[in-house]
Amino acid sequence: MFMTPARLETVVEWLRGIHIAAGVVALCSFAPPLVVRKGNALHRRAGWVFVIAMGVASVLSWAIAPLRMLQRPEAQWPSSLFLAYVGLMSFTAAVYGVRILGQKARTSTHPLVVDYVPAIALVLATVLMAAYSCRVGFTLGLLFSGLGLLTAVPQLKTLSRAPQTRRFWLEGHIGAMLIACIATLTAFLVNTAGRFTTGSATTVMWFVPTVVLVPLMIRWQRKPPPVVDG
Repeated sequence: MFMTPARLETVVEWLRGIHIAAGVVALCSFAPPLVVRKGNALHRRAGWVFVIAMGVASVLSWAIAPLRMLQRPEAQWPSSLFLAYVGLMSFTAAVYGVRILGQKARTSTHPLVVDYVPAIALVLATVLMAAYSCRVGFTLGLLFSGLGLLTAVPQLKTLSRAPQTRRFWLEGHIGAMLIACIATLTAFLVNTAGRFTTGSATTVMWFVPTVVLVPLMIRWQRKPPPVVDG
């Protein structure tokens, strides 16, 4: 028996509430690793809180998107698909950011196929998102498809060849975690910015995380900060 519209709305709102709460926890827990010495106890504990909370938010975004599409006309599908896509980007980046820490001693290509799967899935999702965005004229989806490729392709290159630098794992970890934060913040702003801004100001707000955090990511990847037991 199919759910009634009222019951479906109740389920979606419950999932959305948990999704938002997990996103807020993820965003709050990302602040300490930005300012404390990298690799210390607070960094690691806050980092794990971020990864777990962001994982919950990402998985729930995949559940909410198709349910929202059942409720809404096709003209409103792009926003649901975009949030699911951003959830996949956050998930892929965070998983890679954690897993690469276990590769510090690697001197050749990475042998575990499971670590390639999230990035490959993101590449496929990016192609689909770009094609769909072109077809319906969804500019935000098309622009973030570029960020999706910039997330997945470097991961696949790093995994599939011998390390090029001694601290490749640190560069990869920093880049991946900041991309996960960018994606999480963007999803949060897409959901909330329209309540406080209108028109072009709302669109500008969506890109603030990218404009602010990408330069920081590039700076830290070129000159990694000091690391405890690094």
